[in-house]
Amino acid sequence: MAQKLQALQYVRPDFDALRLEYIAAVQKFKKAESVNIAQMTVQNLDNLNDSLISTYEILQTLATQNPTDEVYQAELAIWRLNMPLLKDLAYRFSNSLVKSKFRNQLEIALPLAKFKLAENQLKTYSNDIDDLLLQEQAIINEYQSILSTATINIGGHIISLATAIQKPTMYTTEEQLLITDTTKTFLTANQATLITLFEQLAQNRNQQASILNYDTYSELSMASHNHFDYSFTEVLSLCDTILATTPISLEPISHPLVDDSKLTATDI
Repeated sequence: MAQKLQALQYVRPDFDALRLEYIAAVQKFKKAESVNIAQMTVQNLDNLNDSLISTYEILQTLATQNPTDEVYQAELAIWRLNMPLLKDLAYRFSNSLVKSKFRNQLEIALPLAKFKLAENQLKTYSNDIDDLLLQEQAIINEYQSILSTATINIGGHIISLATAIQKPTMYTTEEQLLITDTTKTFLTANQATLITLFEQLAQNRNQQASILNYDTYSELSMASHNHFDYSFTEVLSLCDTILATTPISLEPISHPLVDDSKLTATDI
């Protein structure tokens, strides 16, 4: 594992150059004179997205394995501050894809999910919330900065407190007590600041929801994560299709006969 991590190479993308390249590709898609050119442009944009996702995943892996390394934490903060830019680029493409004059042909050539994702993107983002997104990321960055100070020494290894809390059963009783005490100390020292950040974050996100015509941020978040937005009828239709194409056969379970009078406490 250590060798694989050493082999990971992270290079921050040039976000300004990325924006220009992405916008140029979207413009090429909008001006495409044939469905083939439009489809090729979509593939180029997909490749650009895949490269971006891979780079971010490498950074996340390195940051997780090196929780005390301030360089990786600073890089994550830079990515979070660029999230509004990335959302704006995704919105531009989604808007063009949904309104494409080649949509009927592209729906045959491309996965239908791509169009559902695009339609969902249009419902959960607008340039009107860009300032709020920047403020949101600044709040999250401050929270992450505080969280990064919470580390713990277990068995001579320095790991983040968040990682230790996620898998408490991996540790001995003494180590679990140390995790509990460290958590209490961290929360006591940062309680006031964390409460303020959470209140600011809640207010910010509810403002985003209001601008996008949702009653609460919970509704906006649900819409954002429910990418395919299936209706109840579509779900029932999918269930019927699965049952029709994949018959379920229930085999009776055969239990060996046991003389209860001979059972011991160990058997039970």
